[in-house]
Amino acid sequence: MERPFDANRILAERGNRLMVFELQGYVFFGSAMSLLDRIRHRIERDRHSVRYVILGCRHLGGMDASAAFALKKLKHYAAANDISLLFANLENADAGWLIAAGVMSANECFPETGHAMEWAEDRLLAEAGYQPGEVAIKEILNGLLTGEDGTRALLPYLKERDVAAGEFLFREGGPNNDIYILIRGKLSAMLRLGHGDAIRLRKFLPGSVVGEMAFYAGGRRSASLVADTAASVVVMSGSDLQVLEKQDPAVAGLFHGMIARLMAQRLIAMNDAVRHLVE
Repeated sequence: MERPFDANRILAERGNRLMVFELQGYVFFGSAMSLLDRIRHRIERDRHSVRYVILGCRHLGGMDASAAFALKKLKHYAAANDISLLFANLENADAGWLIAAGVMSANECFPETGHAMEWAEDRLLAEAGYQPGEVAIKEILNGLLTGEDGTRALLPYLKERDVAAGEFLFREGGPNNDIYILIRGKLSAMLRLGHGDAIRLRKFLPGSVVGEMAFYAGGRRSASLVADTAASVVVMSGSDLQVLEKQDPAVAGLFHGMIARLMAQRLIAMNDAVRHLVE
């Protein structure tokens, strides 16, 4: 999930309230109890600040009846500590079995780990008083450029565009001509799979910058970008950026620096996410 700068700042401050575990292989009583011990240790280490625990099951090979008993103990422990226990990527049969065993309810099961994280993050933001919605481009640029002077200089080179729900801004394998800043609506980056299906790689909310990786790397688009809802974006095209570099190199440098900071922030966030998964 790609969120605006101020939302990411709130989530960074509250990052220890969300834990994600990816289950692998076959789960039996012993491995489920080991998971419970790990979660208890993390909760006690973080002084009971944890509010959401997500169990991703994409690589789950199966589980026996005793594992359900241990997971139910985990469910009771979570409830006693005011923690929401969420599941993701479960096969329909496994999901039905765990619901019948009282391990989870239907609204605690999500199709992908990313969807569960989005749900939990939305609630963490709501607890902090954050209200998502349309974001003015000036507000976005002020946050990314750390000042109004750069915003005023850059605005004339950006063009606004409205996008209909279901419309593709670019497709996987297509040219890398533009960088987009989302100011209204929701977008998703989609990747085609070998058997014809597609998975959502990332969801973008207002304030997000999209498409910069292929633009700077010089390759074809590695995924497609589609509007989940009616949306509005502002666009920096490659041709306009070339004009800017010739006419006002200082402002072009501000834009390049903005994208460099954004990419660095994403790398730091990715490293933090990996660190949380392996701890």
